[in-house]
Amino acid sequence: MKLVELRQTSVQLGKVKALREINLALEENEIVTVVGESGCGKSTLGRAVLGLLKPSEGQVFYQGQDVFAPGFRMSDALRLSVQVVHQDSYASLNPVRTVGQQLAAPLRQHKLPGNVHEILTQVGLTPAEYFAAKLPFQLSGGQRQRVSLARAALLRPRLIVADEPVSGVDATLRLAILDLIRRLNGEGIAFLYITHDLATARYLGRGGRMLVMYLGQVIETGPVEELLDNPLHPYLQALLAALPPLDPRRAREARPLPLRSLDMPDATNPPGGCSFHPRCPYAQARCAQESPSLREFGGQLVACHFTGELSDLANPPA
Repeated sequence: MKLVELRQTSVQLGKVKALREINLALEENEIVTVVGESGCGKSTLGRAVLGLLKPSEGQVFYQGQDVFAPGFRMSDALRLSVQVVHQDSYASLNPVRTVGQQLAAPLRQHKLPGNVHEILTQVGLTPAEYFAAKLPFQLSGGQRQRVSLARAALLRPRLIVADEPVSGVDATLRLAILDLIRRLNGEGIAFLYITHDLATARYLGRGGRMLVMYLGQVIETGPVEELLDNPLHPYLQALLAALPPLDPRRAREARPLPLRSLDMPDATNPPGGCSFHPRCPYAQARCAQESPSLREFGGQLVACHFTGELSDLANPPA
């Protein structure tokens, strides 16, 4: 069953078209990963899925219901079915209320069964009595993020939007947070995982789908392993080429994809044609004139005019 669906959804934020004709369906128990550089529209997509941004074009459906249709009134059950975990765990928690108070409040508000100490134990914060009495500033970033996940999960949602949930967490704790997300997913909660970190995308998203975004558009999508092992769009190829090799001794052998420019174009005045063409090392005249649509290639959807021909463009015949 589709929990949330975006159909040809565009979002205008001032002079910026932050999302452009996005099609996305999130299913039960699914993990969908969204990757891209800062400013590509990842967080805007998350807010659109949460129903916090009214689309300038297209529609947003919750369990088959158009949430922005005239006269639509969202029920409490529908609203609670989609929750969020923010990147900044400190800003998302009340600084003057204890962890126990913040977890107990939504249970009381919505008359839901549950025990704060049990919830803290489930997310690995033990002894629960100790952590329930703490204020947010007395916790580490990883501990606060566990509290945020507990607060989202205790409302028994069907989908959680996790926006860069481990970017502010020590590297030693990232896997623990990601494993907690996998466990919650195993208990029936779907996740939209937003990140710029391709390593965590591979770890958490294995077996699921990935969307690669650039200037508000999805430019490649498909199974996580397929995209990361066989990237077809030059943008994803460049992102992967920029990663340092796992073996430091091979660092000198690494050759990042030579982009024409390292800077993303001005979002208020995006380039015509393919939005990536000013930076793409394979760009041809057609790329500046015609915007490519997503087309199927080898089980992936790619928005590139020359998918499958890039090696020939990089090495033209003499």
